[in-house]
Amino acid sequence: MPGNQERPTETPLPLLPPSAAVLVADDEARFLEVNDAAVRLLKYSASQLSAMHVWDITAGPQVGDAKLMWKDFLSHGRQAGVYQVRRSDGRRVTVQYEATANVEPGRHLSILQPISRAQPEARPLDECPFERPFPRDFNGCPTYQPVLAQMADSREQPIAQVWTCDHLTGKRIPYKPTYYARCGLGDAVDRSAWLQVAAERSLVKVRELRADFLRAAEKPIRRLIALQASRRSSMIDAPADRRLHAAGEGVLTALNEFMQRRRAALHVAGLDATTLRHAVVATLDERSSPDRVQGLRPSEGLIAAYPLAVQAFLRPDLVAARMKRSVADVR
Repeated sequence: MPGNQERPTETPLPLLPPSAAVLVADDEARFLEVNDAAVRLLKYSASQLSAMHVWDITAGPQVGDAKLMWKDFLSHGRQAGVYQVRRSDGRRVTVQYEATANVEPGRHLSILQPISRAQPEARPLDECPFERPFPRDFNGCPTYQPVLAQMADSREQPIAQVWTCDHLTGKRIPYKPTYYARCGLGDAVDRSAWLQVAAERSLVKVRELRADFLRAAEKPIRRLIALQASRRSSMIDAPADRRLHAAGEGVLTALNEFMQRRRAALHVAGLDATTLRHAVVATLDERSSPDRVQGLRPSEGLIAAYPLAVQAFLRPDLVAARMKRSVADVR
């Protein structure tokens, strides 16, 4: 890495993948050293970066947040999360980062790993930066909450099921007849703050367990969703009700196998197996309403009676919405 003229000694670094951008800054957040990956990521030369500060590679509306985060970083000594960097061409890239203060006195190390494609500067900051639909094993975003969604045609007939994120909603772009995939957590700074609060409440562990279960139980859940969708678009009869009940039993069998396999991890995450199973059974029983939301999504009234960890397992979107106040306090 190019060294600072006043301090020729390079900061020792851990073994990193080639795509990892490494930046070393001083107490005032001015860059002292960068590696070649940082130059490729940000589209600035090393000499240009040496005259810049951390907030100079930040989207304009987030500069104030960046300065507050820098002060918090120096105070606590470490920081990690997701962030959006602004390249020299104005496009933004979402990165996952880890930062360590004072790896040497007055020298602070940041390691950035790009996790999304570049987006035009004009796009909303809270737009999901990842390609959709998501692949089954997607884990590129640390706040991703997988969920199977039933797609329908213009006549509301079911056509396909795709993996999406429980945080995503469609939002109209102002003054345009188009919509974008909005992250319910907010922009990258908001997602980073959410991660900090979620980690304090063991909800990151719950997220990992939830993703494991949904993938392990994918086949019976797909069957359940398909039957729920067909039930909404046709007359309810006894055979259809029996098939729906059998699909629910398949989900419970998969849940029992999952809880047996991940017993220790469930305990660490504060998820009581008996309570979780009770909540899933109650969710399946809500199928008596033909227009209920598809899949394993209990109503807000039902899930509110359960502990936070169970709520986060079955309705992470509702938990995230309630956590916004806590996230604002972190910021």
